[in-house]
Amino acid sequence: MIEDDLREALEARASSYETDPRAWDGVRRRASRGRRLAWAKAATVPLAAGAVLGGGWVVVTTGAGPGGDAVTVTTVTPSPTPSASAPPKRHEGAYTTVTATAPPIGDTLTVEDPSVGRPMRLWFAEQRGTDGTAYVALCTAQQTPTGGSDASCGARNDETGHPGERAWFGNRTEHGWPLPEKQTAYGAAREDVAKAEAVSPDGSRFTGEIHRLRGAPLAVWTVTYPYEAKIRGFEFSDAQGKVVQWVANPFYPNFPDPVGASNAKQVGPALDLPGGPEARMYDDGSLVWRLGDRIVGADFAGNMAISPPDGHLSNGVTDVPVASHFDAGRWFGYARARTTRVEVTFEDGRTARARTVRDPWKQGVVLFSVPFEPAGDVYISGYRVTGFDARGKRLWRHDEPPHPPLWQAGQAGPPPTPSRR
Repeated sequence: MIEDDLREALEARASSYETDPRAWDGVRRRASRGRRLAWAKAATVPLAAGAVLGGGWVVVTTGAGPGGDAVTVTTVTPSPTPSASAPPKRHEGAYTTVTATAPPIGDTLTVEDPSVGRPMRLWFAEQRGTDGTAYVALCTAQQTPTGGSDASCGARNDETGHPGERAWFGNRTEHGWPLPEKQTAYGAAREDVAKAEAVSPDGSRFTGEIHRLRGAPLAVWTVTYPYEAKIRGFEFSDAQGKVVQWVANPFYPNFPDPVGASNAKQVGPALDLPGGPEARMYDDGSLVWRLGDRIVGADFAGNMAISPPDGHLSNGVTDVPVASHFDAGRWFGYARARTTRVEVTFEDGRTARARTVRDPWKQGVVLFSVPFEPAGDVYISGYRVTGFDARGKRLWRHDEPPHPPLWQAGQAGPPPTPSRR
């Protein structure tokens, strides 16, 4: 229902706004949390018919939830779409947008998000339920390597929604492909909680941290553990070591997510690219990249066909001519038809080249793969991809601008705002 509403709104206004090729990925991740397909970690170009408006916008969802009612406000700020001559403006994306109406009560916590390798933010803010009752919400803001961000203030997280509880589950970090090595669960805790541990069925424990934020009404707990670990629940103890709360993992036993990026029917044959990976197309629009049993990339490709006469991907929504992944010691992806060779160039002069292969699904694109190990985060410095035809003539060029982190670990947010409670 959320997706349908978003599509209708976007279709009605798309003619007036510049679209962004990466942002729909973030919307799908939030709107279908807990039942989503797995999307690409680097949020490359999703070739779907819809795209998020370039300026960012807010979705408000109301409905029943813990404590009788709940209001969740989610803001998605797309990756900035740069001009050819101007560098992207520095901003703090969805965090700034959400804190304008949900300012932190006390300090904001900044911790590493292992799913993307960039810091996320957590803070408490005052919200009101559908009946007008004020409550404290645990809010989060996350960023992507390609410059996008999303932020939300979730359902009730104070005593109204958790009477008598000493701690409760907030959420967990997302994942992309390849799967991250670690995952972080987080939530809220009261003053007497001194220790948080994730507990697996075999009794293994992973100790987390209790973060006490100056001026905040509650503490934030975080526990990081190997992604493949199955976590049955979370145990909380006081300063004397007495267990004061047990919180079952709401995702167990289906946690972590299934290893398949799509449950849909495969379309046609798989394509073995030179040196790997193997590409598989599914009838739900998923394009999945595999090295053996390991998924190293996934795109929500939608209708990949090129839309004549402009030759744009994504049914003419965007003119980005190529989708790239930098994982598993390779540069791989897909590009416009008639492209015979692709070349990527980085700011330090390093270059990789690959010959293309026509797709076997008759979607009007070409695919490529070449061994390549980038030095660090390719999105911090940016890069250029150029496509050539069989005669060596340049067909197109795509400049991916630098996407430095929107905020750094340990960096504070806006100054504390007194609660209106």
